[in-house]
Amino acid sequence: MAGIYLHIPRLSITAAARVARPERGPVTRLVQAITNELAYYGEALAKNETIEALYLAGHPGDLLDDELGAVVEAVIAHYDTAAMTECTLDADPETLERDTLRTYEALGINRLHLKVGSFFRDDRTMLGLPADGERVLQGIERARAAGFEALSVEFAFGMPDQPEEYWMANLQRALTLTIPHLVFATPEAAVADDAPPAQWARNLNLPFADPEWTYRYDTGARYLRDNGYEPYLLTSFTRGEAHSQFHQLVANHGHVLGIGPGAHSFWWHGTSYTRAHRWDNVREFRRYTDLLLQRQLPVNTRTTVDLDTLGEEFLLFQLSTSAGVNLRRLETQYGVDVLTERLEALARLEAGGLIEPIRNQNLRLTLLGRTHWTEVTDALLA
Repeated sequence: MAGIYLHIPRLSITAAARVARPERGPVTRLVQAITNELAYYGEALAKNETIEALYLAGHPGDLLDDELGAVVEAVIAHYDTAAMTECTLDADPETLERDTLRTYEALGINRLHLKVGSFFRDDRTMLGLPADGERVLQGIERARAAGFEALSVEFAFGMPDQPEEYWMANLQRALTLTIPHLVFATPEAAVADDAPPAQWARNLNLPFADPEWTYRYDTGARYLRDNGYEPYLLTSFTRGEAHSQFHQLVANHGHVLGIGPGAHSFWWHGTSYTRAHRWDNVREFRRYTDLLLQRQLPVNTRTTVDLDTLGEEFLLFQLSTSAGVNLRRLETQYGVDVLTERLEALARLEAGGLIEPIRNQNLRLTLLGRTHWTEVTDALLA
């Protein structure tokens, strides 16, 4: 099984301006470039893979309906999507209108990740967002009225000047709206530079530890847990069965194909678990477009990931999940025997209340351990 992460950059030309132009110029070229990249990897890499989840990330709302439709149709044309059950789209809730939502539904999009940031005027101004939080609430209600029950709301988290009262008030408001999936979105600067690898760490929202972050996370996580939410990833909380299949796929070291400017990919090669590659695309919009329209791949860097690094990644990723790390799989697939190599560290972590007693070869963090995720992983990887 595989997932596709399709990144649409912020476009400088508004959709309204493009409607008025007979020639749409750079955006038409971008859409053509994306469909070219999809066609290439659909034939060369993913021919025998089933796509489980599609994530339309970045700013897909900046595309016109027919442009977004062309991108989604290219996915369907070049990949096996018969078993795909999740199609997520990043959206700014204040821009959601009824016609837009009808288009999303017609394209098969069934999950919206809403970049709320905050519901409150002063907080939104500090974050550089439009001040009117009422438009955010109206967008959420329109999405619900259009039949989108799988809603994810992202709050800005770890911002240095954000007052604590706004942080907790945002969580309380989300509960009154019965949002099924909540994300604490850490800024890029809050992710440790040595988090391996940094891009996928951001996808899973693995944070850098500092006292303010730790206190705010602990307070928010306990509040959500007491109100029926499960922290199924470190900073993703769900009520019921609203998990993100895409991010679970990432955490499980599944195939992820990144399409678009700046997108990152991870792929196993062959049938053994000894050959894995990561690569990322060039970020610059025009460079990406020019390369693909010249029938060249827009790869910026490509690396082969050794088994030791993969084992560390798997430990980090799985430890961030509520299910925890299957130590038997970690040993047989990656050659890492934590029970033998880190027995003393495990004993200290358990005595400190950071991990649960190991049962059936399963290593799980306690809620306190999730707050001190960096300390736990440092101890296990020392």
